[in-house]
Amino acid sequence: MLTRTLTQAFDQYIFTRVDHILNRAGTNDAGYSKTAREVSAALDRLLVLARALKAEQPEMTGLVMDFEAWAALESGQAAEIAYRQGLKDSSQVRQELMTFLQQQDSRGRFETAEKVPLVLEYILYIVVQYNFILNIL
Repeated sequence: MLTRTLTQAFDQYIFTRVDHILNRAGTNDAGYSKTAREVSAALDRLLVLARALKAEQPEMTGLVMDFEAWAALESGQAAEIAYRQGLKDSSQVRQELMTFLQQQDSRGRFETAEKVPLVLEYILYIVVQYNFILNIL
């Protein structure tokens, strides 16, 4: 019962956060805004065409509307998956960093002041690895 409630609360948080991010991207990201406008314009043209061909292809309007709904759902799910993976990646980077620092502390190799550049270098190393992997995919 508690696990299900927590899962539902987390799912709602993810949905709300992704929606907020995408709404903000629509106003702050010119590339995303342009793509969203082009997608909307293409769907509008398809609907106009479907209505014009309604006599010959009566199922076309419903098909275009179904496609719009399914495409929006797929896009939202893709954004949620990416956001969840970002949370997992963030947690993994944090765990790797903490493990690395604990290993260094147990060896007595570094004073606190010496750790800062080392930590930054390690974070940069991890970011480069993730970017390399993302570029391969």
